[in-house]
Amino acid sequence: MPLVPFRSLAVAAALTATAAALSPAHPAAQASAIVATWKTSDIVIDGSMADWAVLTRIGDGPAVAAMNDATHLYLAVASNDPTVRVQLATGLIVWIDGTARRQQIFGLRVEGLSPRPLSGSAPPAETLPDRVRNPLDRFDLLGPARLQRRLIDDAAAAGFALASGVEDDTVVYEMQIPLAKTDDRPYAVGTQPGSTVSVGLETPPALRQSRERRRLADPMNTNPWLDPWGYGGYFTTPPPPPGGWPKAPPELKPLKLLWTSVRLADVP
Repeated sequence: MPLVPFRSLAVAAALTATAAALSPAHPAAQASAIVATWKTSDIVIDGSMADWAVLTRIGDGPAVAAMNDATHLYLAVASNDPTVRVQLATGLIVWIDGTARRQQIFGLRVEGLSPRPLSGSAPPAETLPDRVRNPLDRFDLLGPARLQRRLIDDAAAAGFALASGVEDDTVVYEMQIPLAKTDDRPYAVGTQPGSTVSVGLETPPALRQSRERRRLADPMNTNPWLDPWGYGGYFTTPPPPPGGWPKAPPELKPLKLLWTSVRLADVP
């Protein structure tokens, strides 16, 4: 799905109102529990902050806001923290446990706005545009068994709506997730309005680099000039420069799993 640039004055106003909550210095930003509000108007799932006036930061991770109605849970996950936003740009995994016991039995994994880095590599250069909306029509459904994963290639038909976006240095994810299972919507949190659920957030791990294994032309050869790989590449590696090799930049580590509780609004 191509990234679609956009501009919106309403979004700018919403970002101004929530910028403090996204900052780690804000006193309310470190709360670990979220109280969902009842959805009273339509929410456009488009990767924008326009429908979210207040978000609560989860520890040192992203900020979260929640709404619900009788049938769906609506989540916004966002961050303008320099480290967290780069982590979020590589993708997001959301776990939702309807029993509030923090079990990883129902989850969604969505692709990010930038490719995941290779394991051991430095953080990617900042290449995200200033303003983007990116609707997502597919995602990976995780669970209920460990390591179980299936592709949902038509999110709308399954009752889901997903989008990611970037605006004013903030990476945003929006989600609409069914609350209860039905015959036509078999994938759902498995809960109802007024209950409490656990929500876990993490980002996908870095891609593993494939290592090429070199086979010696003659394993019995002891002459390094005939087969230098026989000495672990010692005779093919140049000497270090004066002062030693420069230090590699720090590796981009994925966001570790963070849990919070979300108390769903009851039917008014």
